[in-house]
Amino acid sequence: EAGLRAALGACAQLESAELCVCPTVGELTVAQLVIGCVRLRAVDASMCHSLSDGALALLVAGLPALHRVDAFGAAGLRAPTVTSASLAELSLSGCRALAEPTFKCQGLRTLQLRNCRALT
Repeated sequence: EAGLRAALGACAQLESAELCVCPTVGELTVAQLVIGCVRLRAVDASMCHSLSDGALALLVAGLPALHRVDAFGAAGLRAPTVTSASLAELSLSGCRALAEPTFKCQGLRTLQLRNCRALT
């Protein structure tokens, strides 16, 4: 994760990040994205099993231009609070432990929750 964080620190113009199947992407990496990549509009963190509720919350709240997040199969998500004025598309499909998410996103147009078996 340290190498990825260092690389992201030098990407101030980055608008899209595909971090799929990076098993160590967690709060430290997300914090680096929020600090160093403020222009991000899209993040794909699919199958990032270390992505936690807190990391997802930080990601969407900390990036004012963020429009789309895909966290398909992120096994660490259980009860995230997702708060964003800019987020329009969110996919949490395949997050089997996702049980009690909270969404506070005025502009959210697309929400995908397929195969989230713990949702009641």
